[in-house]
Amino acid sequence: MDRYTFQAWVSLVNTLWVVGINLYEGWGSEIAMRACIVPVLVYNVFDLIIGGEQYYKRDQLTILHHFGAIGGMLYFRSVLQESYPDPLYIFTWWMLFGEISSIFNNVRVICGKTSYKDFSSKLFAIIFIPSRTLMTCGTIYSLQNFEHKTTPVIIAGIFAFLNIYWGIAIVKKVFKSYKKD
Repeated sequence: MDRYTFQAWVSLVNTLWVVGINLYEGWGSEIAMRACIVPVLVYNVFDLIIGGEQYYKRDQLTILHHFGAIGGMLYFRSVLQESYPDPLYIFTWWMLFGEISSIFNNVRVICGKTSYKDFSSKLFAIIFIPSRTLMTCGTIYSLQNFEHKTTPVIIAGIFAFLNIYWGIAIVKKVFKSYKKD
């Protein structure tokens, strides 16, 4: 198994934990978020260490994504030490929609060298566009509820940029694959 596929398996386990605990404890609930902070921090640091050189050479936006996730988790951790205010809950609720598409992205990578490559890529595209659109619109809308907006705006801005950039790239790739067919 190559390093990229190994990283996808580790990411899939982490993503299934995040989505699973949120489905079990309540989407975006304080209990779920407390259970997610350490695994998400550890995963993103691990992935930067394992894949950092390759990301730096070929995929610098993944580095931005990981730093956004690390920053977000550190922010959640600092806020959760005092309370879990409604604006953060609403913001978190929307941010979690991105994790749904992450499951399918990992499956796409894992299936990349199999006969399921095309199917998993198209399924990922079908899931990515609506889930990341909801995530982006919801998090931006939720910012109006924050009294101190700097950190949430930075986090939302990073992920809005990435979602739009990657969404355009995915749509282009889908159209390109249909032109070949």
